[in-house]
Amino acid sequence: MVLSSLSRVLTTEYVIGAFLILFVLFTYKSLASFGKNTPPGPRPLPLIGNILQIPTDDQEGVFTEWAARYGDVVHIKIFSQPMIILSSLEAVRDLLDKKSSIYSDRPRFVLMAELMGWESASTHQRYGPRFRKHRRFINQIFNQRAISAFRPLQDREVLILLENMLNAPEAFVDHLRRFAAATILEITYGHNIKSVDDLFVRLAERAGTLTVEAGTPAASLVDFFPMMRHIPTWAPFSMFKVNALKTRKAVEAMMNIPFDQVKDDMKSGKAVPCYTTTLLDAHRDHSGSISPEDEEDIKGSAGTLFAGK
Repeated sequence: MVLSSLSRVLTTEYVIGAFLILFVLFTYKSLASFGKNTPPGPRPLPLIGNILQIPTDDQEGVFTEWAARYGDVVHIKIFSQPMIILSSLEAVRDLLDKKSSIYSDRPRFVLMAELMGWESASTHQRYGPRFRKHRRFINQIFNQRAISAFRPLQDREVLILLENMLNAPEAFVDHLRRFAAATILEITYGHNIKSVDDLFVRLAERAGTLTVEAGTPAASLVDFFPMMRHIPTWAPFSMFKVNALKTRKAVEAMMNIPFDQVKDDMKSGKAVPCYTTTLLDAHRDHSGSISPEDEEDIKGSAGTLFAGK
C-alpha cells in the first residue's frame, strides 16, 4: 500500500515535471523566435500572446501608439495566431495593392462561417474564382469611364444634403447618414430614399451594428479554439453563437430584401437601371433565365456594396 501510494506520488511528480519542461521549452521557443523574420511589435506573453494588450474599446488608439513606436507595419500574436496591423495608407497600398496576389487571401475565420451560415470556415473564403468574379462585376460598373454617369446623382444628393443642413442643422448626423445611403442605394438597387427611416437603411444599419458586436474579442475566441463552434446554444460560453445566429438573419435580410425588390420591379417593368439590373440582364441566357450561381454572386456583390456604404 505504501509502495502504491509512493508510486502514485512519483507518477504525479513526473507528469507535473514533464508539463513544466514542455511549458519552459514552448516559452523559450516562442521568445527566441519572436521578432525573427517578422515586423516589430509588442512582446507577447507565453501561450496567450498579445491578447491582454488589446482593449475591448478604443483599439485604434492602442494601434496608433504601437505604430508610433514600432512603425506602420506591426506584428502581434493572439494565442498562436500571428496578426499584422497596417497603420498607414502607404503600407496598405504596398501590401494589399502592389502585392495583392500574395495578400488578397483570407484566413479561415470560424466566426465568419457562423455569421454567414457556411458549412465550414474554408467555404467561400479563399481568394479564388468567386472573389475574382465579384471584382469583375464591380469593375464593370465602377470603372473610370462608367462612373461619370453617376455625377448627376451625386450632384443632386449634395444639393439635398446642403438644403437639409440649412433647414435643420441640429440633425446633421442624420443628414449625412441619408446622403451616404441614398447615393449607394440608388446606384446599387435604383432605390430612392427620403430619410434614414427607410427600410433599406434600417436593414443595413442593423446588420452592420450586429456584425461589429458579434466580432468582439470574446466572440472571436472561436477562431482560435474552433472546437467552441460545437458548443450548444444553451451551454456556457455560447453567447457568441446566439449572437452569430441573430446577426446571420440580419445580414440575410439586408442581402435578400433589396435584391428581391429589384427582381420584382424588373418583372413589373418598374425597375430603375442600376448595378443589380445591369448585371442581371447581362447574365441572362437566350431563354431569359439566369443561373442560380450567377444570381447568388450578383446578390452577394450588390450586398457587399450596400453594406460598405
